[in-house]
Amino acid sequence: MAADSKAPPSTQTLGRRAKLVVSLIVVTLFAIAVIIVLPNLPWSTSGEIHVPVRIFVFDATRRLPIAAAKVAVFRSPPVLGPNSLAADDRDYRPNPAAPIADTVRSTTGADGMAVIEFDFKTSANNRRPQAQAHTRWVWLEIYAEGYGTVVIPVRHDSTPIAELRKQGELLVPVGLVAAN
Repeated sequence: MAADSKAPPSTQTLGRRAKLVVSLIVVTLFAIAVIIVLPNLPWSTSGEIHVPVRIFVFDATRRLPIAAAKVAVFRSPPVLGPNSLAADDRDYRPNPAAPIADTVRSTTGADGMAVIEFDFKTSANNRRPQAQAHTRWVWLEIYAEGYGTVVIPVRHDSTPIAELRKQGELLVPVGLVAAN
């Protein structure tokens, strides 16, 4: 009886195995052809990253920190040229009477520094797969008595999330010139 269990597989079993192998090869070749022939499918993802923004306000002429400067961080679209300002309703100066959503305020210390915790929008897509924080969509308003007000973007381009995590914070130095 033990000899019967070691009998060679029947021709029918070998035929089924061959059909299965051929079917798997055909499916694999079809999948490879679809991947090669079809263009990259569009995809995107989004989220937020929490990053401290360290603003260093200094007197650009005397190279000294400015204490008690008022600092605000707010979201607004980037300026891509003179026509983009007229393109839609944009406010690049937080108005205390009608504050912009997501505006966060602080005041610099004796060292000219203010740190504001901020959530930056993030995204990645099939054209730019490395995740980016939209730092150019976030602006600073800085005002110091005797200097006036300046409004600038945190960055002029988006910043890779990996770079932000490595740095641990965004440093934004802002030099002001005394108003005389």
